[in-house]
Amino acid sequence: MSTASNSPAEVVKLDLSAGSIHTTLVDSKPVIVLRPEVEQLGLDYSTQLKKLRERSWATVGQRPMVAEDGKTRDMAVVPVRTFLMLLATINEHRVAEHARRILIAFQNETADAIEAYWTRGEATNPRSAPAEAQYPTTVSWEQAAAIARIQFGLDVDTSGLRDLLSKGGILTKELRPHRKWEHLFWPLANRWEIHASVLPQLIRFAAKVRRELAAAEQDLQMSLPLPMSGLFIEDTPVRNRPPALGASVLPMPRRGQGDPA
Repeated sequence: MSTASNSPAEVVKLDLSAGSIHTTLVDSKPVIVLRPEVEQLGLDYSTQLKKLRERSWATVGQRPMVAEDGKTRDMAVVPVRTFLMLLATINEHRVAEHARRILIAFQNETADAIEAYWTRGEATNPRSAPAEAQYPTTVSWEQAAAIARIQFGLDVDTSGLRDLLSKGGILTKELRPHRKWEHLFWPLANRWEIHASVLPQLIRFAAKVRRELAAAEQDLQMSLPLPMSGLFIEDTPVRNRPPALGASVLPMPRRGQGDPA
């Protein structure tokens, strides 16, 4: 963390769902003023500062700050990621009673963000976006099939895409999302549309289902017994059997007048 600038920075409170934290900007990035946040939790500031300086994931800097009393002091500041990691390591039973609810809320919110990052690929703070931006961007089935053909090379129409997702267990036989997968879709008045953010995964899954179905059908054909009828020709009776190809057919000699009967 850069600490080159000696100009004092004003402390600003950042309001969150469970309380507020003291922040300022360093190199245009928000940082946490450590002392007031640690003391608000009822913890010893020196102990927590020492712990952070011993952690590889932590970054601690010093900045001249204009405190709430109007005086300028050098204060320890940490990036947001360092402060959130600190919160994750604090035992909720060791903090002051009045701060326990705030700490638990912070830890739960951080845990939700971590889970969203690792399971959905992104984490969004609902308070950071305007209300109209919270509505999902969706794709119709016709658009999804077109994207599958053009961008992913999956030769499929609308009904074919639905059929593959149904056989793969995403949709029911009535072509509605299974309850387990409803979060991938957006319900409208008389239909379901696909969340645009999950469309690539659904198309790849449909392609995988098609490959596995084709492989299963091929294995089934290879394992079926050969039909017996029509493969073997019964022997023709000897008296009616035609001469073998290439064999000489000798004419019977005619009997002369002097030949014995």
